[in-house]
Amino acid sequence: MMTSPDELSKDSVEDVLAAAEAILHDPVAAPRFAVPCVRQAWAIKLEDAADLPEALREYDGLPKAQRVRFADSWQRDEQEDGEAITRGELLEQVRVLRRTTAPPNRRMLYGAWALMAVALLGILMLRMYSGSVGITQESSVGPWRVEIFAIKEFRGPSAVFRAGDADFKWKGPPHETMPKDKFATRLSTCLELDAPTRIDFVMVANDGARLFIDGEKAINAWSVSGKSRTVTRELAAGTHLIMIEHHDKRGTASINLTASIDKGLPGPIPPALLRYSDDPEKC
Repeated sequence: MMTSPDELSKDSVEDVLAAAEAILHDPVAAPRFAVPCVRQAWAIKLEDAADLPEALREYDGLPKAQRVRFADSWQRDEQEDGEAITRGELLEQVRVLRRTTAPPNRRMLYGAWALMAVALLGILMLRMYSGSVGITQESSVGPWRVEIFAIKEFRGPSAVFRAGDADFKWKGPPHETMPKDKFATRLSTCLELDAPTRIDFVMVANDGARLFIDGEKAINAWSVSGKSRTVTRELAAGTHLIMIEHHDKRGTASINLTASIDKGLPGPIPPALLRYSDDPEKC
């Protein structure tokens, strides 16, 4: 369930801004995938932003020329035949939101916090690369079916389990019965929609992956590692098969799929919309 803007704190603004920045700084990801994040950040900051362009024009926390420019960019983006808001415009608004949202004492300490975060990240990475076996999301009741093959061509012995989400990272073997390198993973679930729905899918994988929707290849990043890939689908009401094929060459392996539903904030597909199927090729 989506959290409403009035339930979110300044920390939540920073969370959605961080998500927007991750998308906007990825040269492969389309800027439109960051639009829900930036819009949500404005909604939290302005408290009542059902009409975002008008709310920005009336907001006295920015110079008039800047708020008018921001309002015009959103009004243009909302028009059916209008020009989409650009990456540069979104990045500027993210910078302004970040600067004006943090309280003064937080702004003063931001540089120190950033250094601490880098240090902590370094410690975490050192621990990860010194022998951890990785992070999995195994579950006995999750809606995702996960099958890991010992050979990356989807052959050889396999291990099957259920997961709550399509989000995995492995430094060592992905399963106690599998090798740590050159394995393949197939994830599948059934997406059930009550009404026609627009969904923006975002997939990131190491080393490579493919996304299939109802048997059709929607994203092909089989030979690309570490970059996000995006695709938009207008899906009819009913049941849709979602399947991911992933392979590892060597070293750290990962796969992550998120979605923005009807232009909402990107995140894991809500489990309430998913149903487990023991057959990876049909629902």
